[in-house]
This record gives sequence, C-alpha cells and structure tokens, in this order.
Amino acid sequence: MVAAHSPMVVKTAIATRQPIAIDRILTGTVESSESVTLTSRVMGQIRQLTVREGDIVQAGQRIAEIDVRDIQAQQQQATAAIPQAQSAVSIAHSAKLTAQAQKSQAQARVQEAQAQLTEAQAELADAQLYQQRMVMLRLEGAVSQSRLDEANTRLSVIQARISQAKAGLTQSRTTVKQAQAAVVQAQAQIRQAQAQVEQAQAQVKQTQANLDYGTVIAPFTGVITHKYTEVGAMAGPGESIVKLERSGHLRLSVDAPESLVGQIQRGQSVLSLFYHFRQRESQDA
Repeated sequence: MVAAHSPMVVKTAIATRQPIAIDRILTGTVESSESVTLTSRVMGQIRQLTVREGDIVQAGQRIAEIDVRDIQAQQQQATAAIPQAQSAVSIAHSAKLTAQAQKSQAQARVQEAQAQLTEAQAELADAQLYQQRMVMLRLEGAVSQSRLDEANTRLSVIQARISQAKAGLTQSRTTVKQAQAAVVQAQAQIRQAQAQVEQAQAQVKQTQANLDYGTVIAPFTGVITHKYTEVGAMAGPGESIVKLERSGHLRLSVDAPESLVGQIQRGQSVLSLFYHFRQRESQDA
C-alpha cells in the first residue's frame, strides 16, 4: 500500500538588492577635548609642586612655585636705577638752561660790540677828515701844534676803539658758538638720560611680569594627567611642568582603515562600548 503525501507549498519572490549591516570593531582612545601643558616662563628652581597625577584642580589654583630671587634682585637694581637716571635728566636740564643763559648773554655782547664798532667807524671818518685838515692848516701856520696833536690823539683813540670793538665782537661771537654747542650737548645728555629712565622703567615692568610668571596656576578646572618634574629641579623657559586636561569633556579618537574611509559619512551613528560601559555603570549604581 502506497502512503499518500500532501503537496509542498512553495513561495516565490523577486530577488532585489538590499544593504547588509556589517559591524566593524575599531579601537580608539578616549581623551579630553581640551588639554594644556603648563610650562615655566622663567629660569629658577622649583620650590613647590602642590599636585600629583590624578589630582583634580580648580581654575586659578596654584600648581607650582619657582624660585625668583634672581629676578627680584634684577628688579631692585632696575628700581634703583630710575632715580639715578632721573637725576641725570635734571642735571642735563640745568646744564641746558645755563648754556642758554650764556648764549643769550653772549648774543647781547655781540650786539653791544657791533653797536660800538658801528659808532666808532662813523666817528673815524670825521676824525680822519679833521686830522687831515689840521695837518694842512699846521703846514700853513694857521693852527698851533697842540691843535694838530689833538686831532692825532682823537684819531688814535677812535682807531683803538674800533680795534677793541672788533676784538670784543669776535670774542662774543666765539662765546655764542661755544654756548650753542653746550646747548646741543645738554640736549643730547637729556635725551640719553631720558632713554635711561625709560629703559629702567621698562626693566622694572619686565621683571615684575617675570615675578608673576614664577607662580604657575591652572587656567581651567581639570585633572592632572602627567607630571614632568619634581620639587628641587631647575625649570627654564618653555620646560614642561604638568599636563592638565579638562574633565567632563571627552572625545573618542579612532584610526579608521583606508578600506572604510569611503563608507564613513558625516552624522553617521557610532556604537561606543565606552558609552555602554558608562551607562551600565550608572544603572548599577
């Protein structure tokens, strides 16, 4: 006897292309979105280092203290140089005023000597004419010898006055030039002294800034993730002291292989094991 079999029902469908989800497991690094390495900006020995790796610090908290006694000595020296330079400015101003007064007096003597010379030269022509007339009259016997002597004396006196006025004029002009040179020299001394004052003031400001740099503070609240030095070590400009990372702002950095670069799109969701771990930990708590 042959057993009866029921017919098999078969369902058909049209084959189409469908995307297939493929999970890729990539390894990445969780790191802070903001980190900074605090460095020294001055040369000196580290006196205090108040943090350790893993410590949470607040913004503005003191991290390290650097010995700045050498900078303090420089500041004191620069501060002491300011009144000395200012005194030099005052002395140069006084020298300038003295030279200007001497110049004014010499210029007045120049004008006086010039006036005397002009007056004597005006009298000279009349005295020469009078003396020549007396010589002729004496030859004719019309005047006495004493009258001729008088004319000769008058002429000699005027000539002497002219020579004296010329000498005084030359000397006064020389004095004017010397006084003018003294004025120029005093002005140069004033500029030099003022430059020394400005240099000393700038050095005081610079040393004050360097003194402030002797204290290293945290720029934001975060975690100390690395300490590069210890108390007693020498710190120099640009040398690292600690690394600070902002807490609560993390990012996951993953190196994707070249075969997946074309499949990654902006806005694409990524499943993070780190996220699930944090979520599960929160639920357990």
